[in-house]
Amino acid sequence: MDILRAVLLLLFFAYIVSVVIYIIMENRSPQSTFAWLLLFLMFPLIGLVVYRFFGHGWRAFSKKKEIARQELGSEFLRDLKPIFDRQREYADHIA
Repeated sequence: MDILRAVLLLLFFAYIVSVVIYIIMENRSPQSTFAWLLLFLMFPLIGLVVYRFFGHGWRAFSKKKEIARQELGSEFLRDLKPIFDRQREYADHIA
């Protein structure tokens, strides 16, 4: 019985260490990191399920959205460069 208890304690410790490292490496806000860690500590199995549905997927989606927005912005500025250049020429001509 003591061996089983020791193995379970070791597995729980390994779970906690891996979760802490993974959540901290995601570079979330301190409040969010603390909330996720508290959920994982209080409810280990439920925490994993909740994180799978609400924590991990949304963050990845927002990152893709941010990258797409940056690409669109660079294309937009590239297309507007000739207009900005003409505006500068007109402003220099008037002044």
